[in-house]
Amino acid sequence: MTVPAHFRRSSRTPGVLTLHFADLPDNDIVLARGCRVTSPLRTVLDLAAADTMPRSVLGHALLQMMERERITRDDDLKRTNIPAESRQQFEQLLRLTAAG
Repeated sequence: MTVPAHFRRSSRTPGVLTLHFADLPDNDIVLARGCRVTSPLRTVLDLAAADTMPRSVLGHALLQMMERERITRDDDLKRTNIPAESRQQFEQLLRLTAAG
């Protein structure tokens, strides 16, 4: 779960959660069933940065999002406030998936 950088909690975080601290721009946040969640692109890029899922799964997810027009390669990358390393990971994931 991503929380603002200044977020502090006085009680223990439940074991099913891992807190990530970041101040996300509004365009990285969407409403899903009344809950604020990260955009599909932001979610995949965060998972890639965490290195907790196989690259092939993340690449496949990116391609599905592009096919379903949930994200666009150029527009979403320009609008999403992501580090250069994450942009490179995005391109690597797409190349890996296209080659496989």
